[in-house]
Amino acid sequence: AGKWNIIFWDWLEQYKDKWIENWTFDILVANPPYSVSSFKEHLKLKNNELEILKYISNDWWEIETAFIERIAQLLKPNWIAAVILPSSILSNWKESYVNARKILLKNFYIRAITQFWWKTFSATQTNTVVLFLEKYDEPPKHYKMVQDSVDAIFTWSEDWWEDEAIFSSYLENIWVSLEDYKKFIEEEFSFDEMENIEHFAEYVKIFKQKKEANQKNSKNIFYRRYKELEKDKLYYFALVYNQSTLIVTSPSDNNEQKIFLWYEWSNRKGSEWIQITNPWWMMYDDTNRLADNTLAAAIRSSFIDNQLELEDLTKYYQYCRLQDLLDFSRFDFDKNIKTSPSINFKVESKFELDTIDNITNWNIESGSRPEWWVWLITSWALSLWWEHIDNTSWYLKLSNPKYVPLDYYNSADKWKIIKNDILLCKDWAQTWKIAIVRDELDWEDAMVNEHVFILRCNDPITQKYLFTFLYWNTGQKLLKDGGKISHEVAIKKARGEYKKYQVKTLSPVEEEYIKTLKEINKRVRKK
Repeated sequence: AGKWNIIFWDWLEQYKDKWIENWTFDILVANPPYSVSSFKEHLKLKNNELEILKYISNDWWEIETAFIERIAQLLKPNWIAAVILPSSILSNWKESYVNARKILLKNFYIRAITQFWWKTFSATQTNTVVLFLEKYDEPPKHYKMVQDSVDAIFTWSEDWWEDEAIFSSYLENIWVSLEDYKKFIEEEFSFDEMENIEHFAEYVKIFKQKKEANQKNSKNIFYRRYKELEKDKLYYFALVYNQSTLIVTSPSDNNEQKIFLWYEWSNRKGSEWIQITNPWWMMYDDTNRLADNTLAAAIRSSFIDNQLELEDLTKYYQYCRLQDLLDFSRFDFDKNIKTSPSINFKVESKFELDTIDNITNWNIESGSRPEWWVWLITSWALSLWWEHIDNTSWYLKLSNPKYVPLDYYNSADKWKIIKNDILLCKDWAQTWKIAIVRDELDWEDAMVNEHVFILRCNDPITQKYLFTFLYWNTGQKLLKDGGKISHEVAIKKARGEYKKYQVKTLSPVEEEYIKTLKEINKRVRKK
């Protein structure tokens, strides 16, 4: 390989004679293996120890988590790494993945995250991320200094004022006052009092479902458990405080992915490889590596805390505070790293405030379809998938219809679509896609399949209000935010269980105004 020293070896091991040991690498680019079944049984490390291995059983496969720890070992302080990993590294609940995220947050600035859908590495059918990392300066170790600060806060010593900005920002994030948090630390709250504070109410709710809640010393048990959880949350909040992370996201549509990636995978005999389709400047400029108008330039600039404005590429990237990519409101704080920031705001209004869930009283159901093919049937009903939801026009797209037998439709006691139903994509990658049924199905029998939710309220005015909320900025961000984890979380967030929004009763004049707008909309559509 010319002048390059290419070493084929077990990179989880130390090799001093080959200069492969801790704190020796300036730049590390890695595409480690992943999902290797029972790899631990065959791993024989003689000169190295990996803490994360104790969280992996012998018959499990998450080898990529071991490479996260190895990167933290190999890299010099203040130097950088780029590593390709399955996107599950950011959100998987298994203990090894949680501990891998702890290693990332304790040892690195996460300068950028790029997300790619399955067509990027077509042979694997896996969604991937590339993490761009910069190791903290040390000694002393950054995470140990942060731990000292958190300990000072929880002992309420005078030293905590040195970190007042971090502590105040954390309290703002969880919507708890300094006075209330101090009472929590000093164990002065009763259970009833904590139920009136949203952040602590979730802890009380979970604790009351456990056997310990009936013990005489239940209050001591509660505080011992949830003060440790709060300490853990504050610790990781302090670690990531005011870090800026660039998020680059490739499009999910197959055709748009081809343009974005400028290549596609070919399986044609004799040409089984990447086929260049459009060497455009979106990701990088093949003729000028230092071009400043590409996504590569934005990633490069993120290492010097410089945020580029790329006017033609804004839909593919955003700058976020890393603290907004972790959810500190969850009682099961597993360090999930989201790729869209949480919305954390309060509404000041002269109108009464209430949750979306309370005012809409909505019902949610997902559909189904037969397990067998349907092209031989002689009568049918439409079966709507996520592809029939047009998030741009709010209408249904019926140019490529799918069907179920009419007998199947008639026998179903749910999943049938009626006018004004809100249809929401259930698949995690496109949870934000939404449409409202108008007159497209006036003369059609139709139902949703298992990839689509029906959202339905008790009256048409509230239904329109709910759709408007979910379609516009706040609702879309909540759906996308939750959808990165699962569609259940997306719906939970959209229900407004944690945030409150402005509502008011419509007057007769306002209701008449809405009717007029509906008539105008009908006329425009006819034209």
